[in-house]
Amino acid sequence: MPGGSFHFHPPDNDTVWETVCCRAMARELGVTSLQKFKRRGQKQHGIDLIGTDAEGNAVVVQCKLRNTEKGLTRKDAEDDVEAAKGLIDDETGQPVDISRFVIATTDDVNDHTAWAANVTREHIAVRLFEVKVYAWCDFRTVLNGHPELSEWYLGVTRPKPRLHNLPALTKRFVERPIELESVHRILTASVYNGAVLRAGYRGHGGQGKSTLALAYAWKCRDEAHPWYGTFPGGTYYIGCGGGSIVAEVAGFAAACGAREEQDARQTAANVKSALESGPACLIILDNVTGPEQWNDKEFSSLLPGGAARYLITTREAGLADVEEVHVGYLTPAQAVELLGKYKPIPPTAGYPHSPSGASSFTPSQSEGAGGRASSPDGHDAVPLSERDAASKIAEWLGGLAVA
Repeated sequence: MPGGSFHFHPPDNDTVWETVCCRAMARELGVTSLQKFKRRGQKQHGIDLIGTDAEGNAVVVQCKLRNTEKGLTRKDAEDDVEAAKGLIDDETGQPVDISRFVIATTDDVNDHTAWAANVTREHIAVRLFEVKVYAWCDFRTVLNGHPELSEWYLGVTRPKPRLHNLPALTKRFVERPIELESVHRILTASVYNGAVLRAGYRGHGGQGKSTLALAYAWKCRDEAHPWYGTFPGGTYYIGCGGGSIVAEVAGFAAACGAREEQDARQTAANVKSALESGPACLIILDNVTGPEQWNDKEFSSLLPGGAARYLITTREAGLADVEEVHVGYLTPAQAVELLGKYKPIPPTAGYPHSPSGASSFTPSQSEGAGGRASSPDGHDAVPLSERDAASKIAEWLGGLAVA
């Protein structure tokens, strides 16, 4: 597993949570024999796990699944401490001498640290046990501190996120190696002083910028392609043409493994945190409207830093810290290849500005490589760049119909 700090989500059922506590607390507390205490339904005195430390002292853990807004209440904690004082050895009937009592909770915030310290001080005065509370924020630290626990937790107890939310790539994509290799060079350059790498496809509408960006991302996910593994943290897509991107960022929480909240802004913040704390990822920012959106404080505040890499598509120049790659017309060979992916429609249903006598073409599938124009007779329109390419080729062919 790559080094660094990773974002973990709490378990969502009691059985898995007890297993996580058993493994993580054994390592954190130095308890070699931590095991589950009794069966469900038996009197447990607020105890789920029990073991002994290196000095032979009893260490007990209460596992509290609290994945709700209410979280772990102070009354919950106080009741468990009182219950633990009554722990009796079933064989001898004598009280068990507890050294440490730990409350482990999936609540994301630990509001009980000071309380636990005060209780411990009072207990020591009367020779009772130490009390500690570990919330999920503390468990993240434990998991990140033990690589073998991290690998086990990510690989065994939680389904791995699919690490992408990419739209499907059009089946009519035509390879454009110069443009693809240019952004790959930019996005895999050496990084100095924590700089975030950003490449941008810039060109007029309908030139295929969005399709190129998606094609690059999908190549980086293709196990048979040399670029596979470039972004182990995932490849993600955000459409920027509609103003605020809060909903778009929050929308791929499941894809990247971030925790989803009721509030979209908090979910978006969780996505940002998850991607910043993970390995290199690619984020496509499609159709950035220009410098005003790019420099907007809210917009930039939602974008992860760290090892995130950005591929932007835009019609406008002047985006700060973005290395641009120009996207223009297809080459004649590329245009001929593209036309071969379309089926002809009746010549009488020509598109505006088509040369006289040239056949029109309609997509055999609904997706395309760029912006679309509408034909006057209601036929599906060819993407603008493809329509332009058809017109150019028809001109080169002297106005002959293209078969």
